Amino acid sequence: MAPFWTTLVSFWTTLAPFGTNLATRLHKKTAFIVPKTPKRKIPAFNSTKINQSLTLPALFLSRKRVFQSCLVLAIIIHQNNPYYCVKDKMMSFCTAINCMDGRVQMPVIPFLQDYFKAEFMDSITEPGPVRVLAQTTDAAMLNSIMTRVDISVNQHGSCGIAVCAHPDCAGNPIDDDAQKAQLKKAVIFLKEAYPTVKVVGLWIENNLHPQEYC
Repeated sequence: MAPFWTTLVSFWTTLAPFGTNLATRLHKKTAFIVPKTPKRKIPAFNSTKINQSLTLPALFLSRKRVFQSCLVLAIIIHQNNPYYCVKDKMMSFCTAINCMDGRVQMPVIPFLQDYFKAEFMDSITEPGPVRVLAQTTDAAMLNSIMTRVDISVNQHGSCGIAVCAHPDCAGNPIDDDAQKAQLKKAVIFLKEAYPTVKVVGLWIENNLHPQEYC
């Protein structure tokens, strides 16, 4: 038995002449004849005009413009990429030694960005850090804080350090006046450790409003 496709081809070959003759007869007997669409003349290719328009100076200028556009675009993308290396561009940093209390994080960031005119703020958080910096008895926690401050100052080139305190501190449960006294001692300690960097003490009133205290 012949395959299906072989049978189909044979059948079509047999009917093709009959179908052609039938179509010819019907066309002759039909009164309505669709008019033929006249062929459009395609203008001849004129290489002279193209050669005149694409002269060597024109090609050079167009390539130069493309190169300049690509260069400008690459610079814009590079400068607006927040993840490029710090050493590629001198970005401005400041440092905040703040309590870990979540209430006092957000108010400090815009305050210090405006105070130090810095783009970014390195945040160093501990429970009641003014106590650690004022008493200097907890060596482990003090070294932890100072190691992070060193990175911010020496690696990021921090332009200023702010040490913060706030009322109702769970990590340093003493009255406000005692905390403010510790804040002054903490500022003195940091100024001695980093004499070339500006150091300020912030008191965050009502846990919302940072104020320069010392």
